[in-house]
Amino acid sequence: MGRANVLNGVAAVHLAKCGYDEAAACYNRALGIFNHIGNDLGRANSLRGLGNVHHASRRYHEAVESFHEAEGLFTQIGNNMERADVLNRIGAIQFLQSRHLEARLCFIEALDIYSRANNDLGRANSLRGLGCLNHIQGQYREAETVLVEAEGIYSRIGNDFDRANSLTGLGSVCHNQTRYKEALEYFKEAERIYTRIDTDVLRASALNGIAAVHLAEAEYSEAKACYTEVFSIYNRIGDDLGRAYSLRGLGCVDYLESRYKGAEQRFREAESVCAGVGNEEGRANALFLIASALLKQNRHFMAKATYDRALNICTSIRNNEGGADTPDRRMGVRLGTICIDQMRRSIPCQWKVLWSEPSFL
Repeated sequence: MGRANVLNGVAAVHLAKCGYDEAAACYNRALGIFNHIGNDLGRANSLRGLGNVHHASRRYHEAVESFHEAEGLFTQIGNNMERADVLNRIGAIQFLQSRHLEARLCFIEALDIYSRANNDLGRANSLRGLGCLNHIQGQYREAETVLVEAEGIYSRIGNDFDRANSLTGLGSVCHNQTRYKEALEYFKEAERIYTRIDTDVLRASALNGIAAVHLAEAEYSEAKACYTEVFSIYNRIGDDLGRAYSLRGLGCVDYLESRYKGAEQRFREAESVCAGVGNEEGRANALFLIASALLKQNRHFMAKATYDRALNICTSIRNNEGGADTPDRRMGVRLGTICIDQMRRSIPCQWKVLWSEPSFL
């Protein structure tokens, strides 16, 4: 058993360094040992580790399978704290897959477990997950309430990393309510924290938010500079989905400066990445933006076809959630309603700034 625990530890080191293949190999070897000796706690920890690897690698289906199996084992042995942790992880992935109802149920159940156990860190993580869900579903007051509570807990216990994650969420909430001055303050404070603790991927999220505010305020050169830096960060660390976020932001700058062909190309690249990782909400949003760029080029037939594709995706998501509505799905009852103001509300904050995945890894 000692060797298996060491393998789990080595795997965690590989995962932290983005060595996903090496991490998966170690977790699988540890899992084999724990299976052989019948150690359910060890099996659950190895499965959770594999789920983290799949999550980081954007293999969301495999991640959920591993997490569900781990959650079942933690339930079986009566380890509620670890079960709640896995529920938060499942909720995070379901959020990214636009499965909002399932994500909400996971966060609520985890919050209940953590609250009964007076576990502040776990409670804050669950609250932040609920805040992100409220935000993306347009429930801004509720989102702000729980994100402020989460940020306060992180601040009190000295967890700067997750405090910064909450600040980016609050920045997004303020941005979507056109409270741009407050949004910029939140994003800049988060960016300072991420810079201090040297985490490029999350610093990129904060820069996305800063760029979003500049874009909404028609400060296009500042927005472009931020998005270009974000693209460079994601390109350097090999985060394809992150590259898509920054490409969409650069596409918005092109669009708002009347470079419609360039905007269309960037939006198409973003849509392709979202389709590849199963992010249907982001894909639909990108398709709406492609349709808008096509319309500006007087390519009406193709614009209408693209808009219909986006609307079909939104309808599918709504049906899966029992009729739930979101800001993205409300974009444009008719093709002609897709306009510059909507584009300013459709920037990358709604994609990744809302949820900082590494906090659960």
